[in-house]
Amino acid sequence: MRFSLATVFLAAAALMITRAVLPPNPIINGPAPVIAQEDAKPVTETLDVPVPEPPTSIDPATLVPAPLAKRITWEFSELPLKEMVNEFAERIEMPVYLREDVLSDIGIPMDEPVEGRINDLPAYLLLDRVFAGLGLSWYVDDGILNITSGKDADKRYTLDSYVITDLLDRGYTVERLRDLTEEMTEGPWQNIDGHGGTWTAVGDVVLMRQTDRVHREVAGLFQALRQNSAECYSFDPPIHQALRSQLDEIYSVDFKEVPLSSAILWLESETGLQIGLAEDILNDVGVPADEPVSLVLKGRSLRTIFKYLLERLGLTVIPQDGQLLVTSQEDAEETLRTVVYNVSDVVHSIDDAQRLIDAIQEETEGPWEDIDGIGGLTNAPIDGVLVIRQTEKVLQEVRELLAAYRQARVISPPRDDRSDNPAEMAKLETRYYHMNADTARDLQKQLPVLVQPGTWLGFGVSNEIATVGQVSMVSTDPKTETLPGR
Repeated sequence: MRFSLATVFLAAAALMITRAVLPPNPIINGPAPVIAQEDAKPVTETLDVPVPEPPTSIDPATLVPAPLAKRITWEFSELPLKEMVNEFAERIEMPVYLREDVLSDIGIPMDEPVEGRINDLPAYLLLDRVFAGLGLSWYVDDGILNITSGKDADKRYTLDSYVITDLLDRGYTVERLRDLTEEMTEGPWQNIDGHGGTWTAVGDVVLMRQTDRVHREVAGLFQALRQNSAECYSFDPPIHQALRSQLDEIYSVDFKEVPLSSAILWLESETGLQIGLAEDILNDVGVPADEPVSLVLKGRSLRTIFKYLLERLGLTVIPQDGQLLVTSQEDAEETLRTVVYNVSDVVHSIDDAQRLIDAIQEETEGPWEDIDGIGGLTNAPIDGVLVIRQTEKVLQEVRELLAAYRQARVISPPRDDRSDNPAEMAKLETRYYHMNADTARDLQKQLPVLVQPGTWLGFGVSNEIATVGQVSMVSTDPKTETLPGR
């Protein structure tokens, strides 16, 4: 809830709460109480180990115009580019402008043969698949879909606004949101790179000048911050979560000197998944589609099969554009995704967050910008939230690390780190809260009853208690409200 200064001036009061940082049991002078113990009995109950929540995602289809989110099924081969664009426009019922002059400048004729396929997925994914190998891109201007080169699209900036009132209410600061926006999206950003997008906050509104794609990334990031799921990809088609799950399914293969493309087609048929080959990238690294491969494995996960099939060739597989894409390891390492984690069950302070970040960076492959100068980024913008931008492979390692840590916490709950430090246990913190006078009076009575009863001075607590909390109510007026530091 937000209050203006005028609201505070009207019959306001301030609650001054002095609260001890207490150990699980208060420190009491004198001999410790003796508590009768029953004979120890063997523990027979089964530990309730939580099942990890499946990852969620912010669907990019919700961030594009409705025609581009329309689900289509279409397969074509050797279709001239201009014909493909015209038919695509008819299928999604959206005006399309093909920037022929720009494409001519980069050596792509209008009769360039293209191929593509999509099965009941949002239409924009087909564009991304077809254009990736041609260096093309798209953006929407005044309701018109523009097809152009990637470099041309990256130079076209538009202004958009984002209301962040609810995020500020949840504890995010403008500075933190700016850091997240600039670190956890593709960019470039003027503040970081010396060129690119700009970011200005005016009250609870952010004015941002960026490319069409990065605007969608930012919108997805803000939506992910509003979620409360254990793991939320900020800009990722939901089909990718299904593909990741399918990688854990068990299969058997028997390939003996078969072309790589044939092995992929067999896996497609066996799994029912769509698997693409980034042939332009494979050619760049010297691995043609007809490269012979051999592999015999029985009863192994699809993830393991891909590892042993592709690793020796310097290749890997990642979810991309609604399919599993076989690409180079270098390309996979340059494809970063942003995930927002709710870690409130294991992180309760800034120190907890930093220890978790340190563990993630030390126990995963990386690279990490904090350690290696390049690679992934981490950010803990508020208590209980962790944001990570990394490769598909490292994000999988992070998922496994967090699951293992949560399971360990169930088996062996953490001790209070302050329990062996009397100085920390006796530390008092004083905080001031402005509110309506009647509310303040009610809270002055109810806080000692509702929050750790027995640890508040004047509410049944002996003066022998070493550290106690206290609630005081102080009326305020406009004069004191404007004093420096208040």
